[in-house]
Amino acid sequence: MSLNYREEINGLRAVAIIPVIFFHAGFQIFKNGFVGVDIFFVISGYLITTIIIKDLINKSFSIKFFFERRARRILPALYFVMIITIPFAWILLNRNELSSYLISLISTTFFLSNFFFWKEIPYFASEADFKPLLHTWSLSIEEQFYIFFPFLLTFIYKLNKKLIIYAIGIIFILSLFLCFLGLKKAPNANFYFTFTRIWELSIGGIVAYLIVYNKFNISKLSNDILSIFGLLIIIYSIFFANFYSEYIPAPFFPTIGTALIIIFANKDTLVGKLLSAKIFVGIGIISYSLYLWHYPIFAFVKNYYNEISLQLKFLITLLSFILSIFSYKIIEKPFRNNNFITLKNFIKLITWLTLFFVIFSLLTFSYFQKKGSDESKLAQLLKKNNIIFAQSFDERIFIKKRIIYENYNPQVLVIGSSRTMQLAENELKQKTLNLSVSGATIEDQIAITEMALEKFNPRTIYLAADPWLFNAVNGQKRWRSIKSEYFKTLLNIDSWNKEKKFHFKQQKLIKEEDEITYLTFRESILERIYSSMNINSNFVLPTNIQNIQYKELILRDGKRVYDSKYQNQKKQEEIIRYSFMDNYEFSAAQFNNYDNFLYYLKNYHKKEVILVLSPYYGPSFELTLKKIPIYLEIEKKFINLATKNKIKILGSYDPKLVNCRDNEFYDSMHPKDVCIKKLVRKIN
Repeated sequence: MSLNYREEINGLRAVAIIPVIFFHAGFQIFKNGFVGVDIFFVISGYLITTIIIKDLINKSFSIKFFFERRARRILPALYFVMIITIPFAWILLNRNELSSYLISLISTTFFLSNFFFWKEIPYFASEADFKPLLHTWSLSIEEQFYIFFPFLLTFIYKLNKKLIIYAIGIIFILSLFLCFLGLKKAPNANFYFTFTRIWELSIGGIVAYLIVYNKFNISKLSNDILSIFGLLIIIYSIFFANFYSEYIPAPFFPTIGTALIIIFANKDTLVGKLLSAKIFVGIGIISYSLYLWHYPIFAFVKNYYNEISLQLKFLITLLSFILSIFSYKIIEKPFRNNNFITLKNFIKLITWLTLFFVIFSLLTFSYFQKKGSDESKLAQLLKKNNIIFAQSFDERIFIKKRIIYENYNPQVLVIGSSRTMQLAENELKQKTLNLSVSGATIEDQIAITEMALEKFNPRTIYLAADPWLFNAVNGQKRWRSIKSEYFKTLLNIDSWNKEKKFHFKQQKLIKEEDEITYLTFRESILERIYSSMNINSNFVLPTNIQNIQYKELILRDGKRVYDSKYQNQKKQEEIIRYSFMDNYEFSAAQFNNYDNFLYYLKNYHKKEVILVLSPYYGPSFELTLKKIPIYLEIEKKFINLATKNKIKILGSYDPKLVNCRDNEFYDSMHPKDVCIKKLVRKIN
């Protein structure tokens, strides 16, 4: 019983890959094109399960041959694309992105990239577009599944072949159950996690069992109707469905549609004939190479250009097709042939390439993550200049490096979110250092303040009283870059509260090794190579601040300078949901931590503390209060905190109370300088 070739399956691969490419290109009509990956999962599960079951029936199944065939199918093209991406990464990626890329190179080599990107970045975040190997998450899930799946099927077949369908069914049910659980509680983990994804591969496995054992024998009309229905479900899923649901996983409908096509479409049905068209079959044959090539090309181009034109999108797509045809004919097809390369030589080649990826990455990534990082270079540069230009960096690490390298001696510290980034020397009329970070949480404020007080001795500290600080489900995870500093500060606060003045010994957050700037010989070589190759390595300062088309200009005092395009954009009246404020859950633990933190600043560090209630854009704030009135209650909590701790509080979320006009905001959340100046004159 050999595996019968079905042209319509290759055609179905084309239906999967085309939406994926156009989704990554940014075509809005393909808004759900990412479900193409889910179609691939079902196809893969179907083909692999069919091969294993038929080989078991024929008593010809070999684990060794299975993994050899799998390795010959996956590794050559994957490794070839990875090799080609290396020089482009060094030329186009900034230091942080390069460090991340080098780690992803290792994780991809061992098919663990889904776990790496799970911790690194949400798939649908705009920053994800710049990760050249992000798309390998799906390959990792497949290969992790196929590590145990053939052993499981072999064991169950020998036990009782009738139990195979029940085993696959149990995997399907358990995985789908986990997927439903993760939809609301952990959406990012749900996307990347193997056990919340293998139900899709299991669907393919169930389909394979039903087909192999002839469980369907219906009329041609029924085959036509059900396969057309399957195709319509896929079309609906790609172009029309709204997948922002907490109750149904996005892959559910396209995977069902795919299963219907695989079961009921054949060469005699309308869908079978359509998918068997040469154009679809041809695209399907090169679909694996297409999947490998298109994403890194888009990622590198997006790193170079701020916006990709329509013409460039089509050009990249065409280039992806050309490279895919080349790699299919020159790499994929020959390496599957034992006559082209023997198993022994294939293993040697793959082993050497694996060692290269691992050793090369390990020798380089740590430098670009620490001493050679963007944050370190930017902080040192800002120490010598009044302004720097930065496009993509970890703000928390940058602030830590600023504290380490800065020889500024501020009278005032400002620590908060992007809503307080305009509060600086010009507004406060004192020597000020603004250490705010986007989306700052309690964890950020506590860690950054404690680090800053190790280095500086300001008289006053302004803290942003943002409404999401006490939200247990604020969704902010960026503070984890400085989580060690946060937890040490909590210990400092707790120890001081218990021991007071008598035996308290403060834990230092900044270590001596953090301040080391000299480079070893290896690091010097890496720096020279990167500086000579990379087009962004020197952080060139803009000559005309007002005409630049970026927002990432940072002044010496920490204030951000925004370009005229952002300043003059048309503001939208909208409900302010940032940090899941429409799903607000008050955290008593966070509130108590903040209360203790304020008390610690005032009584241990002896600092004047002022809370800042930055206002929101008027029309949006009024609309928001109708839907989310919790903002007013939160503001009262901050006022009560200030009263309890005998500290000052400035401003209000309501712009009318600080006399900020509608034209004095950049957008719904961020006040301009003129509004901030009014705010500091108002004390509740």
